Amino acid sequence: AETVSPLWAIAEKSFRENREGEFLLAMKVMRGEIAAGRIPQAWTQHLRNLEGLQFWRLGASESAVKNFRETLESSGSEFRDLRRMASMNLAAINTLIGDYSEAASLMEGLTDSSAEGAMIGGVALLGSGKAKEAASLFDDGYSSYKSRRELLFNSALAWKTAGDSGKAIDRMKKYVELEAPSSKDTSRLLLKAWRGN
Repeated sequence: AETVSPLWAIAEKSFRENREGEFLLAMKVMRGEIAAGRIPQAWTQHLRNLEGLQFWRLGASESAVKNFRETLESSGSEFRDLRRMASMNLAAINTLIGDYSEAASLMEGLTDSSAEGAMIGGVALLGSGKAKEAASLFDDGYSSYKSRRELLFNSALAWKTAGDSGKAIDRMKKYVELEAPSSKDTSRLLLKAWRGN
């Protein structure tokens, strides 16, 4: 099991940096180590989830969905976090293809408090007509992850869709104040003119 950490670190890093050759080699070596019994068979599930992301990146959406669904079928408490990630990945794909109700369904049972979870869940809820719930999820996500200002922006859109212009304006003002780089930025000038000062 000592070989898992360096190989997995290489696979994850090469995936994040979009170095496909290095990624594929790391995955192949890990599969060989699993087959030889030097890495526990359970790591197959981790590989499957990461390969699903790679398939999606390469445009092989059916293969990506297949990998994520197979990962969701993993049993055992040791795969709980992995199933959560696979569910989020599937939900993200569903939001991208416009199947918001399926995405919301996938996110419904998750207790994910990450910024990504708030973003995916919020978009899924908003797209499936649950604007108020989406706005609350974006707000909760932003309160935990202040650096993720896109949650604040999406909150403004969701509150507007939910019919609460006051909250929508409040969120958008905060967003503009945080995102506009200087007092001469067009967004700041518009905000200043809108406020009347």
